[in-house]
Amino acid sequence: MTTIPYPPDWYTQNPFFGYLHIWADFCRRACFVNAQGRLAADVLLYYPIDSVWSLEENGVNGVNSFDSLTHRIDQEYHRAIMDLAEARIDSLVGDDHYLRLGEVQQGALWIRGFRFRTVILTTNHIMPRDVARKLLEFARAGGFVLCLGDLPCGSTEVGLADEQMRGLTEALRDQPTYVSCTSGLRDLIESRHPAVRSKIEFESGEFSLLAAHRRIDGRLLLAGEQ
Repeated sequence: MTTIPYPPDWYTQNPFFGYLHIWADFCRRACFVNAQGRLAADVLLYYPIDSVWSLEENGVNGVNSFDSLTHRIDQEYHRAIMDLAEARIDSLVGDDHYLRLGEVQQGALWIRGFRFRTVILTTNHIMPRDVARKLLEFARAGGFVLCLGDLPCGSTEVGLADEQMRGLTEALRDQPTYVSCTSGLRDLIESRHPAVRSKIEFESGEFSLLAAHRRIDGRLLLAGEQ
């Protein structure tokens, strides 16, 4: 089971095709469970796609390649997802589109019924100005902004060395709810910082547990799996 002994194929030549109904039935039941309510996530992880595309280069023979900064962004992004999951902290991912939909109210960012009290940023090379303004508005209202690397110095509107973007990021750093955690989220999570605190606490004998905090018919429910 550590290798794929056949070409990836959904047709009848796949030797496991006769068992596909087992996988399909599992997906059907999982989708039914997920359709009951929605995830009650407190944390939004910003999707740094603008920075990644801006760093794209043409590689050998026209094959796209990415530089070391892109790999750094990818590592920070992947590590944040893993750290949050292992710490049983529910999170969702949002890009510029969803940040623009968000409304800042009572120290939280509301996006289509979801309420986020923390936004996590990886290193960002560039960012739209209006998104940076929304993050600053969120921080000024009491929302937590955690940065795992460097804040952007450029914007998608004018490119690198954007003085307006520099002013926005400097104002963001000055907010008391802004936290720089370039070593990752683990130390912050272990310190039980209010920005990244799990709904589940172990009194003793802690063990690995995946959990989900969901809102169903106005009630908050916790489900876990070892």
